[in-house]
Amino acid sequence: MGNSKQKPLISLALTLGVAAVLLIPAAAFVFLRWSDDAPALRVDQPVAGQEETPKSGGRKASGSRLFQGFGSGVGNRPQRQLTAVVKEPVIQQPATQIAVRPFPLTANVPIGMEKSKLIASFGAPNMVTTEVTDGRPLETMRYLRPETGTETVIFLRSGRVVSATSNNY
Repeated sequence: MGNSKQKPLISLALTLGVAAVLLIPAAAFVFLRWSDDAPALRVDQPVAGQEETPKSGGRKASGSRLFQGFGSGVGNRPQRQLTAVVKEPVIQQPATQIAVRPFPLTANVPIGMEKSKLIASFGAPNMVTTEVTDGRPLETMRYLRPETGTETVIFLRSGRVVSATSNNY
C-alpha cells in the first residue's frame, strides 16, 4: 500500500523538476530581454516620436520599465536599432624626427631666466633636486650629455635662474 502512494509523489516531483528545468531558462531569457543592459555593439537610439530615456541610469517616475505595460506585450517597448561599429584602417605615418634641443651651457643660460622658459628652451633636465637653505627653497637642475661627458648644473630660487655651471666629468 505504501508503494502505490509513492508512485504519484515521484511522478509529481519528476514533473515539477522537468518544469523547473525548462521554465527557469525561459524566465531568465525574458527577464534579460526586458533589462536595460545592452551588449557592447548595440546602441539604443530613440525612434522618432518616442520619449528619450534618461542617460544617468535613472528610471521614469511612473515605475520600473519591466512592469510598465507588462500584460500588453512587447509592442509598448521602445524599439532598439542596431548600429555597426566600423574601424577605420590605420594609416602608417612616416616617422617624424624629434627636434633636438640645444644643450644648456653656462653662456646660454642667463641669470634671471624663468624655469618655464628654461624647460621650453632646453627640455626637461636629467635630474632635479630641491633643498631648503636659509629658509628658502633652492632647486637644482642637472643636464647631462654622455657623449661628450658634459654636465650643466643650474640653480633656481623662486622659479628663476640664480647661477649655472658647466663641467666635464
